[in-house]
Amino acid sequence: MSTLPDYRPLLCKALFKGRKGNELKPFSLSIEHFSFQCDHIAMYRHFFNIRDKNFPLPYLFVATQAAQLYLFTHPDIAIRPLGLVHTGIELDCFEYIDETLEFSFNLALSAQSDTERGKAFELTGSLLFENNVIAQYRSQYLIPNRNKKIKRSSTQEQEEAKSGKDLNWGSISVNDARRYAKLSKDYNPIHLSHVLSRLFGFKQPIAHGMYMVGKLYEKATVKTTERDKANSNQHLKVAFCRPLLLPSPMYFRDQNDSLSLLNQKQKLCVEMTIRKGES
Repeated sequence: MSTLPDYRPLLCKALFKGRKGNELKPFSLSIEHFSFQCDHIAMYRHFFNIRDKNFPLPYLFVATQAAQLYLFTHPDIAIRPLGLVHTGIELDCFEYIDETLEFSFNLALSAQSDTERGKAFELTGSLLFENNVIAQYRSQYLIPNRNKKIKRSSTQEQEEAKSGKDLNWGSISVNDARRYAKLSKDYNPIHLSHVLSRLFGFKQPIAHGMYMVGKLYEKATVKTTERDKANSNQHLKVAFCRPLLLPSPMYFRDQNDSLSLLNQKQKLCVEMTIRKGES
């Protein structure tokens, strides 16, 4: 493929695609001429109030969602996009990213396994310049087994009970989700519709996972020191622990090396760790 596919017609396909079979065969996609829209990156920075001038690493995922959806909607791939659970993502930036250059981008199934909760799989997206990988993400998903309800383990509950001061961080509404959908082009109805979210077992719409990542990244960049700002190399690891129902207050926890976003009951929704590499 020479350029990134158009997201909007793919979304229509996603709404009506059923799931065929259970086996995920190897699949991949290569985009030869991939470029960022600098004005859109500026909008992303403004939306999340990101003042760090380095490339905002979570944006790499946002900018390539159309490539993911293209694969998810392909008739030969046993994935039904609606109902798919995003469980985590790791992002790495290895070199400075010049947003004005043209790159190539590769996306491929990199791992899969059968778990108690359903079929887990991982996509690896690689941004290349002159055949060198300069940034990459590994995004984890779950095709849930809807016939089996999994209880949270006592270990998970103990992790959530860590001491620490949680700061009220304002609130998020369905209107905020719609604003983010307009920015990211992610119009999945589970985030926007009270009626359609019920089809997936939620009494209310849920926040976009990458919206919450953007909010935490905003906090992380505020913490960044002047010395770190000169360093574009970084590693970002995110775990999506539970959905955030809308509308809801948000709480922020800053503890040790992790930043977390919590819901109205101050239960963990998203946990993020960020590490700067060598300059």
